[in-house]
Amino acid sequence: MNIDMPTIEHALRWLQIVIYPLAFWLGKKFRDFEKRLDGVESRLTKAETDLCNLPSKDSLHKIELSLSEMGGDLKAMKTLVEKIDITVDRRESILMNGDK
Repeated sequence: MNIDMPTIEHALRWLQIVIYPLAFWLGKKFRDFEKRLDGVESRLTKAETDLCNLPSKDSLHKIELSLSEMGGDLKAMKTLVEKIDITVDRRESILMNGDK
């Protein structure tokens, strides 16, 4: 099979018509993909940082225990304040009404 020069030139022109636009299109798609990948990478880095800054299971358990203890302390203080309130009411009554 003998191929002459004009046939080769014609084939090369067709390749230029097809290959160059295809190469540019693929290059643009690759750059777009790189941009999207950079965006995903930065979002992943932010999510990892946020996860590292969250309290651990043990820390949350300690906070829960502390809050429970504070709740008990507040109940005890409420009882004490109620007793003080009763005492203040009695004293006020004595001062306002005399020793009756």
